[in-house]
Amino acid sequence: MVSGKYNEAYALLSPACKSELSQQALAEHYQEMVEYFSEEGPCEVTVMEPPVVTELAEDKVLVYVPILSNNDFGESEALSLVIDASGAVCDIEFGRP
Repeated sequence: MVSGKYNEAYALLSPACKSELSQQALAEHYQEMVEYFSEEGPCEVTVMEPPVVTELAEDKVLVYVPILSNNDFGESEALSLVIDASGAVCDIEFGRP
């Protein structure tokens, strides 16, 4: 999503998640989340080492993806993704917790 490849991001969603969120809505939620970052291009993704992964029940994990702006103010947001055993994103939350 950070690079604007919403079709590729959408392809990673589980069928249940796709039934609740269209590709257009996915793009709109992301763009609304980072609209205050900059009008001059994409943001940089900060990858935490090691990634923040929390095991959940039923063979699912929660992955926290921090997103750092490319402006001079150090603004940040995040995506929280619940990923199932097949590797599909079955839930997504936009914004820092």
